[in-house]
Amino acid sequence: MAMAVLLFVKMGGSAAARSLAAVFASGGIIWMSYGASLRGDATGKILITTFMMLLPVVFAHFLIAFFREKAHVDLPSKALKYAYSFIWLSALSKLFYYYPPTAYSVYQSSTIITLTFFCLGFMANIVLLAYVYVKYRKSNSYISSVIRSIVTVLCISIIPMIVFSFVPQIINSSYVTPAFYLNILALLFPTYFAYLLSSNQIFNIGLVLRRFAFATVVAVVPSAALAAVYAFVFQSEDNLRHLLFIFFGSVFLISLILYSIEYVTTRLESFFFPKKFLLNAALKNIAKKLGAISSFRELKELVLIDIVETLETVGGAIIFKYNDGMREIIQTGDMDETGLLDAPDSLAAFPLYSCLPIHHHEEYRSFLVLGPKKTNALLGKEERQWLQLIISYLAVSLENLHLIRKQAAKLKELSAQLPDEQSAQDIQWFRKLMFELQEEERARIASDLHDTTMQATMQ
Repeated sequence: MAMAVLLFVKMGGSAAARSLAAVFASGGIIWMSYGASLRGDATGKILITTFMMLLPVVFAHFLIAFFREKAHVDLPSKALKYAYSFIWLSALSKLFYYYPPTAYSVYQSSTIITLTFFCLGFMANIVLLAYVYVKYRKSNSYISSVIRSIVTVLCISIIPMIVFSFVPQIINSSYVTPAFYLNILALLFPTYFAYLLSSNQIFNIGLVLRRFAFATVVAVVPSAALAAVYAFVFQSEDNLRHLLFIFFGSVFLISLILYSIEYVTTRLESFFFPKKFLLNAALKNIAKKLGAISSFRELKELVLIDIVETLETVGGAIIFKYNDGMREIIQTGDMDETGLLDAPDSLAAFPLYSCLPIHHHEEYRSFLVLGPKKTNALLGKEERQWLQLIISYLAVSLENLHLIRKQAAKLKELSAQLPDEQSAQDIQWFRKLMFELQEEERARIASDLHDTTMQATMQ
């Protein structure tokens, strides 16, 4: 049943996936109804006989949809409508189970009909698989390999149950081997399809199954520890049954929690981790803006102010120290200018200031200086990690801005040295080319920043 829910939720848009989910659901209902049927419960008998008739039809429906989606092979499906109609009429007739005078006679006839329908249904499925295999074995190697595997599993899991249990019951109301033992072989059928799913041979949900399997393995250790503690603290005659319930129940719950924790924390991140959520949102916003800036004025208005507001500091500054001794400061907020003039050396007298190197270029060095927080608290570990990401983006953007300024200065110098107006107009094509190259570089940086931001956010 869990496999049916997983297929329906993850791949509900595929008709073949929905049909396979119905196959797993039918098998699950048959297994759950088996015990009630043995006790003589009327509802259990109705469910097990109805879904035993439904199982081969739903499986044929899956095969037809699967071949249509994966190999573009159209197979006739009109017979399915008649089969479904017969099953529902048969299910309605089984309501007489609740009427004691007719319950036994209806049960005897419906049992023979159910077993016969089940046997003929799976034989029809094997014929269908053989037809597709013979027709497309040379043109589609993928389909032929899947068909060989499915037929092999059917012959190992379903055919022995039909030959040694169901057919003798139809002929003389007896069996060679009890169906209970043959049901163990029948477990190979869903197990093999679980393997096909996990290895992405029929649907691409292998990652989901492997994650859940790993979560189950991890859940075994704490579940065993919990069961051991229970056995040590509480001792009773029914201790084994209680221990098994605690162990398997804990394995299921813990594996479910481990599997869904990523989804839950992602959806409820703003409630569980509000600071992290705000920092991630600010990171995306700043990275988007960094890809669009083209001047130091925009760097202050679009980026530096956002950094200061996000970290709730009294101010911030980006300082450039050139090799010729010149300094350039982009500042916002309430910052002590005496501490910025010779940063980072002069910041020793300001213990609440934070100075982080951005870029060490052959022509200049740049630093990000942040004032104290408005609460006079130090920056937390999470905020410092966020700042390291921001600085890595700033380094790329500042390099681009430096190149833009450098090329603009050279073009201005070159234009000033031209002898006449006609020669100045001749260089317009070069300016246009440089502008286009600048825009392409800006678009590339914006794309790189967006990709890096998404990776950092996902981590």
